[in-house]
Amino acid sequence: MTRESDRKPGASVPCAILVSAALLACSALQPPADTMARADQTIAQASAAGAADHAALEIELAREKLAAAERAVRDDDLAEAHRLAEQSLAEAQLAQAKTDAAAAERNQRETRDSVWTLADETQRTTDALEDAVGGTK
Repeated sequence: MTRESDRKPGASVPCAILVSAALLACSALQPPADTMARADQTIAQASAAGAADHAALEIELAREKLAAAERAVRDDDLAEAHRLAEQSLAEAQLAQAKTDAAAAERNQRETRDSVWTLADETQRTTDALEDAVGGTK
């Protein structure tokens, strides 16, 4: 039996490190359900926003990697499942960003065209008013 005074200072530190490492390893061995759910949700949102038209490759890669992550979970290859789930999420986010950028560009073009149309209408109205005022003198 060891007494408190017989213990070396800091002797519990290696034990704490081992326990922490074991807990970390256990948490890493869980299926990446949260990441897979986020990837699935992002894929759905990007698809609904038109990713097939603006980021077809990225959305397809996201789907393929998510399916591969699901297979890896079934095969109990959790490290691979985590890697694939993260890649799927990244591809889905890229698809979403490209789709958002395409929508912003379309909105910019439409706004610019509207401004030009308004400018043309304003000029025609101004010309017509000048003709009307100038013709009465």
